[in-house]
Amino acid sequence: MSPTPESTKELNILGKVASVVGLLGAALFFTGWIYRWSYFYFFQLEITTLDLPPQSFLVVPLQVFFGSFASVDSFWQLGKTVLVAIVTFILIQLTLWLLQFLSILIAKILRWLQFLIALVLAGLIWLTIKLIEYLNKQLGKYQKKSSSKLVSPTQKPRLSKIIIWLQLLADFIINKLSAIKFNPINFRQSFLDEIIIVIGILIALFLLARDRGTIDAIRDAGPNSTLPVVTLVTPENRLPLGRKLENEFSNPPLKGYRIIGDRGLFRNILGQEQTDTTNPKKPIVWRLLMERGGWIYLFPALPPNATPNDRPPVIAIQESTLGEQLMILSPDVSKMRSP
Repeated sequence: MSPTPESTKELNILGKVASVVGLLGAALFFTGWIYRWSYFYFFQLEITTLDLPPQSFLVVPLQVFFGSFASVDSFWQLGKTVLVAIVTFILIQLTLWLLQFLSILIAKILRWLQFLIALVLAGLIWLTIKLIEYLNKQLGKYQKKSSSKLVSPTQKPRLSKIIIWLQLLADFIINKLSAIKFNPINFRQSFLDEIIIVIGILIALFLLARDRGTIDAIRDAGPNSTLPVVTLVTPENRLPLGRKLENEFSNPPLKGYRIIGDRGLFRNILGQEQTDTTNPKKPIVWRLLMERGGWIYLFPALPPNATPNDRPPVIAIQESTLGEQLMILSPDVSKMRSP
């Protein structure tokens, strides 16, 4: 039973819808991956080592295109997305026009080169024929004046054959060169325009996602962070950092621990393990970056006067499977209770 025209039309529509959904999913995944890469790169973490769920990359692009939906920043991000889309469309059209113009120009140059090559070859062959005819005529005159026959009668037919062969060679070269057509590439009817469009869209998505990821990372690393404030309580023998609950002014015992790397990084954190906002110019607020793959990533937020090149140190603590750790999350630091 052959398919009806209606069923064939439905299959074509479903095929187009599936293609659009596939391309949209790939674009969203690419945007989400670039955003995550840019965000965690700010904290000196490699995204390939974090074991993030693939579906998270499909949700993040909404924040890339429309912002966080919680402030005026959303309108700015939406406007930025529209502006990037318009600029990308204009640049793609300009690139296609420029490539079409270059294709026409190159085709014209190749045609002129083709004409010049044919003209030069035809001229060389014509000069060769004239030279042979001239030599043949001079040999004939010399033969008549000379009493001895230096040129045999059979040489004249041979020279005539050479001239005929050269004429045939000239016609052959000119015909072959004329058969080669140098036509400009029509980018609108070729696969190249689709490649250029895809490359332009990917570049625009990359720039949007990278910039948004960096902006969000700078925000979350500073005093206006959207990441939760964290309090981690762990046994003494599992962590060389931290304050004792019964005596927060004594440094943790470091006996039995070894260090590899920069001792200064460890010394900078030692004594700064507790959240302290009594000094508004240099507050200490510990926040939870993420909890993934059996590891807890903590960092002290940057002060308000931090420069764009500042990066907070990130501490990776292995989760306990024995239930001996306690982690408290809060949107803000604790407030002093009134008596």
